[in-house]
Amino acid sequence: MNTEIPQKTLTNGLFLGFAISSRFLLNFQDGIWSEIVSFILLFGIYSALIMWLKEYQKTLPENKISLKKIIAFTFKIFLVGGIISSLFKFAYFQHLKPDIFATITSQYDQIYSEYILKINQLLEDARKQNKPNDVLILQEGLTQLKWWKSIVISSYFEPIMSLFINLLGGLFLGWFIWPLFKINQQKPTSIKQ
Repeated sequence: MNTEIPQKTLTNGLFLGFAISSRFLLNFQDGIWSEIVSFILLFGIYSALIMWLKEYQKTLPENKISLKKIIAFTFKIFLVGGIISSLFKFAYFQHLKPDIFATITSQYDQIYSEYILKINQLLEDARKQNKPNDVLILQEGLTQLKWWKSIVISSYFEPIMSLFINLLGGLFLGWFIWPLFKINQQKPTSIKQ
């Protein structure tokens, strides 16, 4: 069994995870330099993905790569990178800077408290107007809102959402890159004489 491709996927995913984690850290910096470095990292991720896909394409029969293979490749790399960056984000919020996570959860808490207050007011109005269907719907909405709040302020929510967003970003990027490879594969090859 050829282990070179899975090893490269892990290596590339590790590099991607570090790049995503670096961009995450730059979000907490002020100034134009952090924005410039963040953009350079983003462009580097895009360029690296194209380079990795070209290397992968060379391992395929007749150097042909399909959209399905590109999507599968980017998914695997972004899965590894997303897991690395999500673990970093979890460690950052839990151990390195728990005060930042506390600030984020207090902001969520404030937003949800305002929504709960509004729903409670609507619920009271519905009871006064004797609208049992509205009362039932609002009570169900209140229960779901409280459940959602408990999920969002969990220390696992941000890293899991980060993983999900990175996977979607990887799939989108693979789909976006596909035309570059398709056009390149359609070019007639020159015959040396």
